[in-house]
Amino acid sequence: MRKLFGIEANRSLNSEIYTNAHIILSLRRISLLLNERQARRYFSKYRGWTKLSPLKQATRLIPYVQTTKLQDQLANMKAGLDTNSTIVLSRINSHIRKDLVSAFVYGLYYISLEEEKERKNSRRDWSKAQFNFLN
Repeated sequence: MRKLFGIEANRSLNSEIYTNAHIILSLRRISLLLNERQARRYFSKYRGWTKLSPLKQATRLIPYVQTTKLQDQLANMKAGLDTNSTIVLSRINSHIRKDLVSAFVYGLYYISLEEEKERKNSRRDWSKAQFNFLN
């Protein structure tokens, strides 16, 4: 099933999205892949890696390169509060983009919305008898 999820962002929603991402990352509910340098070091331990052509090595490293780009963009972000106590992310270096950061935090927000929906639906399936039995 394919879905198209559009978010019309405003300051308060962005603040909620950034808070959600911060909580998920600080509680370590998700883990990022190794960065490119760590992945190269890890793969170089295996004899088969050196036998691969540089093109195949580069192809296998693509997810790790994307992780490195995300980490670089995350490191370039600075969080602050505006007058309404909403979180505002700003770039330290304006030449570094923040596309991956936006996609990442919006994706985490969408996942948390789906998890919350699933949690609410699973609560409705319980009857009082089942709840008393579990207590």
